[in-house]
Order: sequence, then C-alpha cells, then structure tokens
Amino acid sequence: MRISIIIPAHNEAAYLEGCLDSFVAQTHIPDEVIIVDDNSSDNTHAIASDYAKKHPWIKVHRRKSTNEHIPGKKVVDTFNFGLRHASDYNLIGKFDADIILPPTYFESILNQFQSNWQLGMCSGLLYIKKESKWVYENIADKSHIRGPIKLYHKACFDKIGGLRSGVGWDTVDVLLAQYHGFETQTVPELQ
Repeated sequence: MRISIIIPAHNEAAYLEGCLDSFVAQTHIPDEVIIVDDNSSDNTHAIASDYAKKHPWIKVHRRKSTNEHIPGKKVVDTFNFGLRHASDYNLIGKFDADIILPPTYFESILNQFQSNWQLGMCSGLLYIKKESKWVYENIADKSHIRGPIKLYHKACFDKIGGLRSGVGWDTVDVLLAQYHGFETQTVPELQ
C-alpha cells in the first residue's frame, strides 16, 4: 500500500525538524511526504527544503494565501493544495508540522489497514508535553481520530468527498466515514 502524507505548515520552524526527524526514523517510511508551506515568515520553507534535498520522498511546495486566521478552512485548503501534487496512493494522511511520531507509527497503521478491509480511517493518540511529562491532550475522546495525525484509505477518502473546509472538519469526516459503512480506529499504543 502506497502512503502519501501531506503536512500543511505555517511558521513551524521551531517544530518542523523534530517532526521530519520522526518521519525519517520510521520503520516503514511513507512513499511521499508533501510539505506545503503556507505563507510562512520564518525558516519553515528552508528547513523543509533541506530535508527534501536529503530525502527524495520529501517534497516541498509553497502556497500563497491570506494572512487572516480562518480556523479549519486554511489548514484544509492548504492540505487540498498539497493533495493536487500527490502521487498515486492507497493511504493518504493529513499531519501537522509540530508532531513527533513513534518510530513504528506507519508500520503499525499499515498493519491495521491490511488486517481490516472495512477500515477507512486510523490514527494514534495525541499527547502533549506538560512540564516534564507527556499527557493525553484531553480535548477529545480517545476513540476520536484527531486532525493532526490522520490516515485515510483512498476508498473512504473518495467516498466522503475529501476534507470539508471549516471548523470541525475532523469530526465531519469521521461521521461521514461511519455513515458510508467504514470503520474508524485509534491505536492507543501509538502516542
């Protein structure tokens, strides 16, 4: 199964290296990672470009958009811009530029999709660092697939019509997937 990941990024220079290092260290590296720099005024584009020079499966694109803060819409529009540059894929992922994945993330998720033909969407769980501890980011139930770390099977992604621009898009897509008979799953050990 071919895996294509799209990372919308706006002023993520402080976090992007850690994020991309975690992608490079995967036991199963995605077939492509597309970083879309959306109007960054920091070194986001330079950092992404350095990684792309070292790793041919990493690609970088620039998108010009408004500087206005539009929750939900800007990130989905930036994702959709990256999607237009994606190669053929079986699994498509939308990831944030400030996350750090465990080394077996894609291997584990791929195993989930390969073992369940009804699985439409899958992810791990998001934890944040508070002081010196990693704690679950308790803004959603642990069964909810969060927007920053989502992988979709192409059949599901196509059936739900892609991502909706707007606040709550990462709940709408789960509901649409379930409506169309797809299963959704979080993998608790992927933190």
